[in-house]
Amino acid sequence: IFKELYIYLGKKWIYDKDYFELISFGNQATNTAKIGVAIFFMISGYLFSRLLDKKNLDIKDFFSNRFYRIYPLYAFVITVCIFYIILTGEETISLVNIWETVKWYAFLGQYDEINIVEMTSGVEWTLKLEILMYTSIPVLFFLFSKTKNKIARHGFIIASILIIFTIGFLLRIYGKVYIDPRAVLCFYIGYLALELKNYSI
Repeated sequence: IFKELYIYLGKKWIYDKDYFELISFGNQATNTAKIGVAIFFMISGYLFSRLLDKKNLDIKDFFSNRFYRIYPLYAFVITVCIFYIILTGEETISLVNIWETVKWYAFLGQYDEINIVEMTSGVEWTLKLEILMYTSIPVLFFLFSKTKNKIARHGFIIASILIIFTIGFLLRIYGKVYIDPRAVLCFYIGYLALELKNYSI
C-alpha cells in the first residue's frame, strides 16, 4: 500500500529494478508484499508436501479441488478487465487481441500486449507458480511411493523446484509472462519445515 501511495503522489519508486535483469534483488526488502508471497508459498509447500506421504492420492479430485478454488475467480477478474479495456476503447477488437485474451484465460497472458498486468498490479503471477507446483504433486507422489530414502526424496523435491524455476524463468524472459520464478524456492522451505516437524521430539 505504501508503494502504491508513494507512486500515486507522483514519486518514482527507486527500488524497482529492470524486469529483465537476470540477477536482481529488486525491491524484495522494501516491498512487503514480496514477504507475504514468500510466506504464502512456504505454507503451500508445507501443506502440499503432507500429501506425498499419504497412501492414496485421488488425482482427479486433487485437480478438481484446485481448479474450482482458483479458476472461477481468476476468470471473473480477467473478464472484468477485458470488458473495461473494450468499453474504454483502450484496445480494439481484433484477431490478435482475441488470441491474447485467450492466453490470459490460460494463465499465459503477455504483459506487453493487453494492459491487464497494470490493472491487477500483476498479482496473478503467483497463481502460475502455484499451478506448476500442483502439477508436480502427482509426479512427486509417485516417486515418493517408490522410495523411503530421505536423501532421494529431497533430491526429487529439489529437482521439481528447479524444473518449476526453469519453466517460470523461460516464461518470464521468452514468453513475456509476468512471473517471479525466485519465489518457487519458498516451496522447498515449506517441505523442510515439514521434515523438521516430523523429526521433532
